[in-house]
Amino acid sequence: MLDLLHGIARSEGVAVVCSLHQVHLARAYADRIVGLSSGRVVFDLPTARFDENAFQRLYRSHVTGHVT
Repeated sequence: MLDLLHGIARSEGVAVVCSLHQVHLARAYADRIVGLSSGRVVFDLPTARFDENAFQRLYRSHVTGHVT
């Protein structure tokens, strides 16, 4: 399904907003990754800039309830 959505978005020049909980899939298909925790944006980054620090910010805020 993600291959299909990705292909359509590219060929038609449209945006697709997809809620994924698997970081590896977001990294494989997304142009940008927006991390949400408790309804708040933790980060909004181009996929190439999504690193271990961003990953930790997302999941640390989920565990502790604090956005850092």
